Amino acid sequence: MTRQKTARLTFTAGTHFEVETGTGRSFALDDDPAGGLGPLESVLPALAGCSAMDVIAICVKKRQTIEHYEISARADQRDEYPQVYTRIDLVHELTGPGLDTAAIARAIELSATKYCPVNAMLSAGATEIHHRYRIVRLLRQGGLAVYDNVLWDGGVIDGSMTDEDTVGVRRLNDRVLVDERLEISMIPVA
Repeated sequence: MTRQKTARLTFTAGTHFEVETGTGRSFALDDDPAGGLGPLESVLPALAGCSAMDVIAICVKKRQTIEHYEISARADQRDEYPQVYTRIDLVHELTGPGLDTAAIARAIELSATKYCPVNAMLSAGATEIHHRYRIVRLLRQGGLAVYDNVLWDGGVIDGSMTDEDTVGVRRLNDRVLVDERLEISMIPVA
């Protein structure tokens, strides 16, 4: 049995197209980043979203309580035409009380190998897809976390530094700042 899906693209100007899906949703596609998503750019959120929705649905069935779930995608793109993605790395970061590592790993595996059609279509071609996950363990109520936010060479405040560690520290700082469950104290150490 097959189901038919449809989309209609209407040219407006330059390389800009208005897209309407068969379900009535609409968005813009454009090679100019100011005009909309690029066609290939839309593949990463489609893959990440497909996988994340599978993982959430499977975790609900496995009685896993997910309080925070973030999935990031990074792709390597071939220089030669057609400039396809040759490798995509997805990192699933989940937070919740008592998350079972085996249940999370199995949910991600089932999404990658059985349920996610975007994953299946991409991996059937020239694209390697790799899934990794991190489970962020929560503190108990009233627990204490000590975090050393050392500004090595000013890297955390220097926006031009984009290595994975510096970006990770920035993201953690942003989360800690807005998390109402946390009380922040600074302890200067000489």
